[in-house]
Amino acid sequence: MDLSFIRQSVPCWFSVETAQAVEVQGAARIDVSGAVEPYQIRLRIWVEDEEVCVAEPAPERLPQRCPERHINGDGSFCLGFNVKGLGKSLDGANVWWGLLKEYLKHQRTAEKTGLWPAHAAISHGRAGEFHVQALDSARELGVEQEYSRIFEGERCWIDDGTVRVAKDGGRLVNGRSPCPMGCRGRKNRPILRRDCCKGVAVLRLVRSEKYRKLAELQFWRDWQTNGYQCCRTMRKCPMHA
Repeated sequence: MDLSFIRQSVPCWFSVETAQAVEVQGAARIDVSGAVEPYQIRLRIWVEDEEVCVAEPAPERLPQRCPERHINGDGSFCLGFNVKGLGKSLDGANVWWGLLKEYLKHQRTAEKTGLWPAHAAISHGRAGEFHVQALDSARELGVEQEYSRIFEGERCWIDDGTVRVAKDGGRLVNGRSPCPMGCRGRKNRPILRRDCCKGVAVLRLVRSEKYRKLAELQFWRDWQTNGYQCCRTMRKCPMHA
């Protein structure tokens, strides 16, 4: 794969300085609503393992690496979950540029506030897969907002230990307890967990969140094992001493 579709779809906010088949360098200039000045940053775009990658040519405006700002260990940007292959078509390239623009806006927010916008955050590493699974189940159950508040420090039945998954991951324990969704049946009586028609989705949600937390913890352990240091630009980084 080369950058032909990426080069064909360059947006007006990006100025190309040099362009080759597998590498483009240039500068982004993005107007942000309410901002006095546009957000400006130089970028290098290249292809690696069938994926379009992007980073600063050298760390200037952004930290060299920072999971909380979605900058990988090698300095490349994490634009989102499952974006590999977006440079293989013109439509995919347009999506990629759109993701990059939103990512840079979020970097400006992080720069000013020390926080990454919660609505745009997906857990790091393998935890991202479980996060997406949990989001899908939360949408199915209609508890997206309740689930999102977990990331703001609130506790609820999804993660407070009142609803637990069996060791084999195939069922909820305490099946005779009331459904955590508050489902009710005849005569307005609570429906048992084992009988609830939403039980499969509840199991997926609780299980995915459990695995997400474990994978996130392992991610930070691995990050520290690699010797990476906190860049001190974010307010809620787990690596703060």
